[in-house]
Amino acid sequence: MIPDHIERETLIEAPREVVWRVLTEPEQIVLRYCDDAQPEVYEGGAGVFTWTTGATSRPATANLRVGHPERPRRFAFRWASPDGEEPTDANSIFVEFTMADKGGHTRLHLIEQGLQRVEWAEDAKRRFVDEHERGWTGILARLQQVAGQQAASAAQH
Repeated sequence: MIPDHIERETLIEAPREVVWRVLTEPEQIVLRYCDDAQPEVYEGGAGVFTWTTGATSRPATANLRVGHPERPRRFAFRWASPDGEEPTDANSIFVEFTMADKGGHTRLHLIEQGLQRVEWAEDAKRRFVDEHERGWTGILARLQQVAGQQAASAAQH
């Protein structure tokens, strides 16, 4: 059976505010994730992530719909809806990042869920899970690196 969610947790050597910025600011998102990012970080905000090189096997654009953001504790969005459609509960995947203080660092919890609700063929769902299980591992590693470097740089100034 194809799982309905992908879940990861990691410790980032940076305060939550730094992690929040790396997760939500366009110029930070492109350092760790995609080629262009335009999220509107407020409840119901729209957005777009675009990949043109390297990060995916093909160029792609994902429309976003931002969930209830709680700076610097929670950032969530819906995405992966059919091309040209707005992401809704019925046609998209939900991604949620939650952040907690952990001794001056940030414990980041990621969950990507809702795969069983989308109307995709089983092979498309399997491919999505396979790609995203690997993809989130790399993305979180880059997030650790970028946020850690920014925290270290801020500490030096």
